[in-house]
Amino acid sequence: MGEIRVLTTPAEASVTLTYEKQPEVSTRAPYNPGMRLPIGRVVVSARALGYRTVSRTIDLTTGGASVNFTLSPMQVVVGEVFRDPLVSGGRGPQMIVIPPGSFVMGDPGGPPSMLPATRRILSQPFAVSVNEVSIGEYLRYAEATGVEVDERLLEASEPVRYVRWAEAVAYADWLSSETGGRYRLPTEAEWEYMARAGTD
Repeated sequence: MGEIRVLTTPAEASVTLTYEKQPEVSTRAPYNPGMRLPIGRVVVSARALGYRTVSRTIDLTTGGASVNFTLSPMQVVVGEVFRDPLVSGGRGPQMIVIPPGSFVMGDPGGPPSMLPATRRILSQPFAVSVNEVSIGEYLRYAEATGVEVDERLLEASEPVRYVRWAEAVAYADWLSSETGGRYRLPTEAEWEYMARAGTD
């Protein structure tokens, strides 16, 4: 076991650690000062509202390790289109920054699945991929991680299909580790807000 020490600027950043508690079994846990982890590879990630997420991989020894992060303020321009570089080479999906805003989620005159209609507020801008994840993009992830791919996949330019929710989450986690950014699936509210595109 080794002690890991993490300091962040800003100090209120949320820190998570990913490590192997047992051989070939990854564990993700929030950081607490004085934490002791099994020696070996540890991925340390820090995030804070309004700042770019950062990650670093370290080799923890019995002597312990210290990690200092200074998070960069996120310079967000609504409508900006970008592609983050991947550590393994190439670039991630094309993303676009969506503005914050509010909308009525659901439909007061719709079926029970769309009730109750409630006002939702998205207080922070966020980025979403311009296009669906293509089969080619997903295959790149699968080859890098050894994930098995459904044989029903067709053209590399088409959107990926036959992917379970957990597999989509794993793909987003891989993008996070490759870019140092925070990639995830959109929430239901974010998806509906984007799909409505300012309409009711």
